[in-house]
Amino acid sequence: MGFEKIRAGMSGVGNFGAARRSIMREAGLFDIVYANDINEDALKKCNEEEGSVSISDYSEMVKKEDIDAVFISTGAKFHEKQIILALNENKHVFVEKPLCSNEAGVYKILEAQKKSGCNVFVGHKDHMTDPFCMKITDLLKSNEIGKIVSFEYTTCHNGGLLIKEGDWRGDKENNPGGMLFQCGVHAFHELIYLFGKIKKIGCFMRYDIHTTQTADSAVCIIEFENGITGTLNTYHVCSYRHTFNIFGDKKNIYRNERYFDEGTSVLVQTANLTNEKSPMVPVELQGYRDDTAILKTFYENIKSGKTDCSSLDNAVGAVLAVFAAERSSKTGEFVIL
Repeated sequence: MGFEKIRAGMSGVGNFGAARRSIMREAGLFDIVYANDINEDALKKCNEEEGSVSISDYSEMVKKEDIDAVFISTGAKFHEKQIILALNENKHVFVEKPLCSNEAGVYKILEAQKKSGCNVFVGHKDHMTDPFCMKITDLLKSNEIGKIVSFEYTTCHNGGLLIKEGDWRGDKENNPGGMLFQCGVHAFHELIYLFGKIKKIGCFMRYDIHTTQTADSAVCIIEFENGITGTLNTYHVCSYRHTFNIFGDKKNIYRNERYFDEGTSVLVQTANLTNEKSPMVPVELQGYRDDTAILKTFYENIKSGKTDCSSLDNAVGAVLAVFAAERSSKTGEFVIL
């Protein structure tokens, strides 16, 4: 083998942490040598699969001198403290989205990262290798879509109806905006990647459908610095649906993600100057999304001594948009980012 794996600790090794470990094994770049979790069964399985050793105290794990990185796959309410503890011990950090659950925490993380000089990567999907984003980027560069008139992004499922008492997803302090925080942050991340920085956001939220303290639905109106405007809708009490439509003066693009593993369809509709209906033509996307790509970049940065803040910057933009939207819903006014 022509390279040396990076030794790492990991907190949150079950649930999505188990999925992250699977991607890490596929990448073959990191060894999980220490595991931290409150779930003993998850720890046992991780130790069996990774050859790791359990450490009950996270603060002790990040002090270990024989690791260079920490992977965090815990709930968002733990991220701020765990990220900062790791950075204070000069450990590189890979954390799942969302970055953290409050605005003050964002700036504390940024300060700790700057002081440490370590990498902080956030586990959003890699849009650089995502076939849909690649296709849209090509269409934008070639002006095939034309001038973007607007967009409509909707993401929803019925997880809000399943929230039990004591679940962090039902706590407004740890899950601001409800579905907007959980899944809308993905949408913000993708929108920022495609359209640039957000200038202004307004939002309406409803809290009267379910019994939790978090929003059941959120409807956002977004303006980007380049003038593009559109809507992001997130619902936590409806059937599964994820759609993304982009409207241009030359072409419209429609993406529909079917239920979980049933695939994604993309249609293109060309504008015409007649009264005839424009057909929606299926588009075949090329390539596949490489879920290991972001891990490869994380690895290369650590090995080369490079600090790349682009992943952190994008994640910051996504969560600040969520916090701004919630603030707008409370004040009834647009919020400038």
